[in-house]
Amino acid sequence: MRISVQSFWLPKAGNRLEEYEDAYWPHEPLEGAERARFRCAVADGATETSFSALWANQLVREYCRHSSLPRFFKTLPRLRREWLEHATAQPLPWYAEEKVRSGAFSSLLGLTIERATPEQNQFASWNVVAVGDSCLFHLRAHRLLTAFPLERSEEFNSRPYLLGTNVLGDKRLHGHVIHARGECAPGDTFYLMTDALACWFLRYQEAACEDCADMTFDALAEIRTQEAFADFVQEQRSQRDAEGKPALRNDDVTLMRVEIAL
Repeated sequence: MRISVQSFWLPKAGNRLEEYEDAYWPHEPLEGAERARFRCAVADGATETSFSALWANQLVREYCRHSSLPRFFKTLPRLRREWLEHATAQPLPWYAEEKVRSGAFSSLLGLTIERATPEQNQFASWNVVAVGDSCLFHLRAHRLLTAFPLERSEEFNSRPYLLGTNVLGDKRLHGHVIHARGECAPGDTFYLMTDALACWFLRYQEAACEDCADMTFDALAEIRTQEAFADFVQEQRSQRDAEGKPALRNDDVTLMRVEIAL
């Protein structure tokens, strides 16, 4: 199977590029790359915690390195040690030291696509794992087949469970690791989004306007450059609903598009 991937990102309005705290992997775009198995991931580092961008980047890279979720989870102790070594490499003011002790937190959304074996009927299968509120959307011929792990915009809140550098959080971790799987076909598209963009997407799917969903799909499909993405994000942030709320909340945003061909 051939995989094409493009990723786009932007920090909060008013923030510098280096203040972007989401993460995604792979970093480089792919154009019709032949793959028997493909893995990708996005993550959203929590703004209120220290060195969350570092933690989010560690998670997406490590997830994509491993062939199974148990192997990935076994690397968490090493990732946490590496995060702490980096976070404390330079002297910090007392208040920053306090934040480091509290740890960093991030969502994680990882997608794996595998070509079917000869005895299987489907073209390829996919499976996804999520911790937190970054979301995957599986589209086919302008139809939304899967929204995961959240299916409605009202499900988003300000306190999602996140994967942290503090080992104490692992007591509850496995109860918050959510899985889904399915089949995919040539022409299918997967979108991976961090929370603000995913919430925007679901709101449009819920809109009463019959053409809203198609307009959303078209708008995303037309984004092929970082500049086009920046223009799109700026436009959506500037639009207001009847209550004066922005169509797209001002947050770091990440969009990854994965397209499948024969």
